[in-house]
Amino acid sequence: MNYLFDFVEKFLKEFFILTSEMGIYLISGFFVAGLIHVFLPDSLVEKHVGKRGFFSSVKSALFGVPLPLCSCGVVPAALSLKRSGASKGSVVSFLVSTPQTGMDSIAATYSLLGGFFAFFRVVVAFISGVAGGVLTDLVDREEKEKEDIDGVNENAPDCHCVSEGYCCNEGSESKKTGLWGNIKQAFNYGFGELLDSIAKWIVVGLVLGAFIDVILPENFFSLYLPNRMALYFVLLLVSIPVYVCATGSIPIASSLILKGVSPGAAFVFLMAGPATNSVTFTVLLKSIGKKATIFYLLSIVFGAILGGITIDLFFSNLIVKQVLILNSQSSFSFMKVSGGVLLLLLLIFSFVKGFLFKRSLKDEQIEDCEIINKEDTFVFKVEGMTCHHCVETVSSILDGIEGIESFSISPEDGTVLIKGNFDFDSLRNAIEHAGYSVLL
Repeated sequence: MNYLFDFVEKFLKEFFILTSEMGIYLISGFFVAGLIHVFLPDSLVEKHVGKRGFFSSVKSALFGVPLPLCSCGVVPAALSLKRSGASKGSVVSFLVSTPQTGMDSIAATYSLLGGFFAFFRVVVAFISGVAGGVLTDLVDREEKEKEDIDGVNENAPDCHCVSEGYCCNEGSESKKTGLWGNIKQAFNYGFGELLDSIAKWIVVGLVLGAFIDVILPENFFSLYLPNRMALYFVLLLVSIPVYVCATGSIPIASSLILKGVSPGAAFVFLMAGPATNSVTFTVLLKSIGKKATIFYLLSIVFGAILGGITIDLFFSNLIVKQVLILNSQSSFSFMKVSGGVLLLLLLIFSFVKGFLFKRSLKDEQIEDCEIINKEDTFVFKVEGMTCHHCVETVSSILDGIEGIESFSISPEDGTVLIKGNFDFDSLRNAIEHAGYSVLL
């Protein structure tokens, strides 16, 4: 019994230390991400990225690095760029560079792994994105296929999802006017949509990081898996098919380094995990083709491995020293405690809000199901909705279909219930253009 109490005490202490170390930086990152979301015009992104060539790939990577998009949320944004005329190379560059970083993730990396690691992560994300884009354009020289938009409702708004979970209607005012309105919207996005989308993964990362710190002995990995290349591939096999949040993976990487994993191996985990998952592969194969999807994956894998090897050969001692210093300086100062408490409160609020939303949605669906046999009610499934922002994207599409009176979406199983008299072919085409599949 004493052992259990000791374990719980150590676990809670490590959990709060990690939370406190990330708190202020992560909160700052959320706010900056919100500002980027608000003040980076959609038209500016499409103007510079919606072309072919080397410089479009460079611009795609530059635009993608600071954007706070996960490996699922980046797909609708990238496909929107594709529909606006971007080459497959530009799309691949955007897909590779964007989910690996983000302002919130950069700030959190700085807090736990040091400034050099955060800078190197950005550089590798940019280089691997550009390389993937250029190679894709070189191999895929065929003319861009014209999008088949037959059957799409002409009255539906043209939705450009250039930032995660946010769509604007062509010809309409996309953002609130005035400085205060923009700042308010930045808060709503950074501490609303963005936080809601990764809150669960931040907690998972903190829990796993604290668990690794408590349960594993020092130098565990260097003793039992000393071959670095083998560890690289083990971490790749674990991280590629599974969704790993770019921010939530940081405390895990920090704890792994403290337990004997080389900084390069931790880097492989940080770069490959957030940029890939099995759902993204299936959507991209259908949307951009086999060649582009292969170069997308190869860019991520080779970028992560080469970056990891570079770190282990030249910068390993520097990074380990920075991580040890940051870990040894872990203290409950007023600023850190305040940041940790505030972050925990924001996470709790996000979970409560999500629970209440799901409960109200379930009640609404039960109420709607009472008229399930009426002619104006239709139920189907959308395959590929794996995060909060995917639901937001599909919701914005449904808002633009003429004849839909109301709808509800179940994120758990992808079920969509719609009331109204609408053209289903238009709806199907619009959803599939966004990179999802409609199942009857």
